[in-house]
Amino acid sequence: MTWMTLRGSPCTNTASWYPYQFSKNSSSSLYVSCVSQPPSRNRVTVSVSVSPCPCDGGGGGGGGYSLWCVHGLIANSPSAAVSTWTRPALSTTSRPWSTVMNSSCRKVTEKAKPRFGRTKVTATACELLKVILGEGKVDIRPVNPATADENWSQTCWQLPTCIILPQLNKDVSLALKIIRFFRIQFAVRSGGHSPNPGWSSIDEPGVLIDLQKLDQISVSADKKVASLGPGGRWGEVYEALDPYGLSVIGGRIPQVGVAGVILGGGFFHFSGEYGLAADNVKNFEVVLADGRIVNANAGENTDLFWALKGGGANFGIVTKFDMYTIPVHDIWYQVSIYTPDQAYACIDAFTEWQIKGSSDLKSTVAMIIGLDSITVGLLYSKTTVPPAVFEPFNKLTPALVAVPPTNGTILSLTQILASTSSTDPMRHDYRGVSSGIDAQLYKDVYAVWKEKATAVHASVGANMTFVLQPIPAGMARAGKAKGGNPMGIPEKTHQWWTTLVDWTNPKDDETVRSVPIAITETWKQQSKQRGLEIPYIFMNDASRDQNPIASYGKENVQKLKAIAAKYDPTQVFQNLQHNGFLLKQTAHTFVHVRVEPVMHDRLCLRSVVDNAAAAGSDGRRRTYETEESPWDGPCVRGNRASHTDQFFRLIADSVQSRDHANSVFAAVTGPPASSCYSASPVHVALDVCAPQAKYADEKHAPIALHSGPLR
Repeated sequence: MTWMTLRGSPCTNTASWYPYQFSKNSSSSLYVSCVSQPPSRNRVTVSVSVSPCPCDGGGGGGGGYSLWCVHGLIANSPSAAVSTWTRPALSTTSRPWSTVMNSSCRKVTEKAKPRFGRTKVTATACELLKVILGEGKVDIRPVNPATADENWSQTCWQLPTCIILPQLNKDVSLALKIIRFFRIQFAVRSGGHSPNPGWSSIDEPGVLIDLQKLDQISVSADKKVASLGPGGRWGEVYEALDPYGLSVIGGRIPQVGVAGVILGGGFFHFSGEYGLAADNVKNFEVVLADGRIVNANAGENTDLFWALKGGGANFGIVTKFDMYTIPVHDIWYQVSIYTPDQAYACIDAFTEWQIKGSSDLKSTVAMIIGLDSITVGLLYSKTTVPPAVFEPFNKLTPALVAVPPTNGTILSLTQILASTSSTDPMRHDYRGVSSGIDAQLYKDVYAVWKEKATAVHASVGANMTFVLQPIPAGMARAGKAKGGNPMGIPEKTHQWWTTLVDWTNPKDDETVRSVPIAITETWKQQSKQRGLEIPYIFMNDASRDQNPIASYGKENVQKLKAIAAKYDPTQVFQNLQHNGFLLKQTAHTFVHVRVEPVMHDRLCLRSVVDNAAAAGSDGRRRTYETEESPWDGPCVRGNRASHTDQFFRLIADSVQSRDHANSVFAAVTGPPASSCYSASPVHVALDVCAPQAKYADEKHAPIALHSGPLR
């Protein structure tokens, strides 16, 4: 368990202290503390610790006030069920802080302290799994680093307590039963190609379920269905299907794992004609949270079938995908290289093809713009002479024709793509955003990208791409014709922008990632100004701080949550799964909240919602108007009990912490405010201007905290 540390020097003045619990009902968290005024109720819904800051004495005079610093103390889950702890009967007479801490808070903490910590419980569960599954299926710490570090991005290299390598679906079932029983953290890895830390990796204490040995590939007797294991790689799939003269809609990059692509949607070269990979699944074999193995298809568990088609890792662990094959084997393709000064001409040609040619759903264009070169791939889903649909590109003179016009196969194209991928270990990140079609919009954002990408490359050596992915209206129509999916993709021609960022030094993470974050904001701003905004994020392209499921639309999100609650009523995949694009995040607006030290006699709350697009499923900013707030204007005036209590309740009712390295919120209440900023409506997402008192220890000063989600 994670325990709050009661800290801070005792205040010189006396006050009435009442123990109070801010708790999160999970296996790894219970927070007990004391607050300076008797709250009017006994339960709150946010995991925090409350510690007394050293007293300033109201500017050095006697009888000063007490500062209470509220810090988010992260444990497991933002979806915290609340347990209640009743305040013990205490005397209302003034008592020193040290007395109450010794007589009340400490006793409560010691009484509730667990016998075993999460690390020991996880290790015990791993030992049990080794006995049940066998030594060959469980690697116990010290785990083999080569196995742990099979993740593509170094940002995801972590060492779990143990690695489970199931070979059968029943192995996954047993593993989930043990994980559920012990309430331990876990992550699931298919191919490990996600660059998002914690999506397919986990550190100690935690269990990694590595599906790499579930890599079966088989074809039905009538050749209409290919059955794929979640741990296979797409290059292996196309190679296995090539002798049959068939293929499937899957991943474009051969090294990527099967499961992650499909559960995130799966955009393929010919998705315009056949839909996404998820649309082409006939049946999912799924292990649920309670260990049951079920099938989800058009006739059985139909709601789960719909949810798995792009709903991510929220419902179970898929151990087999039965996919419809497509009659595409022989194709036409050409790859050309252009110079950076031809970027605008390439964008013009791409846009012209989008408008005039992308309705031919057999055609697609892959355009990857880098700082040094531009790669344009033209593809057609049958053999042909150079198709007329690509006429806009015939106006350009390439610097190099890397692959001349070729009548080849999906396998031969995949092998070409494999040869262009670097195997050097690096740190990576993705990011995604959508927009309508407009050449000038593309060029304007490209200009911003070029400036920032050039600067970060010169500064830390990072490389970054600018990729426009064409999404024809036919793709959404194909998905609907095959039963629909939860992704809410607009049924109109548009584009999904993405980027791949590569760098080497962990110290540069924040600097590097700030660039694609800025570019997506530019996309949103520029698109909105021109009426071309499309608030959709493709999950397979999304970065760790994005919320793709929230972009699926309110109705779909609510339906997904209901399905998750039906098949996982104890919320194993929401609360025990280490990370991922989880449904529990869709109820939050992710904001940056920071504490700014100001004059010691002032406490101001200023509204800042950094990315309202990632708001809850309805996308609204929830606002407390001035007259509805427990404070006068945006500042807390006075130190009355009613204000203190209401302020704590407002924070408790409005904010929940998220299990993330820097994902906490902060607030301070207590001091009388002698001056304030002008009154204005205050969003629940707040900047907190904290008093800068004379702290005995810097660690007790208000702390800069980041990225907190709101209910």
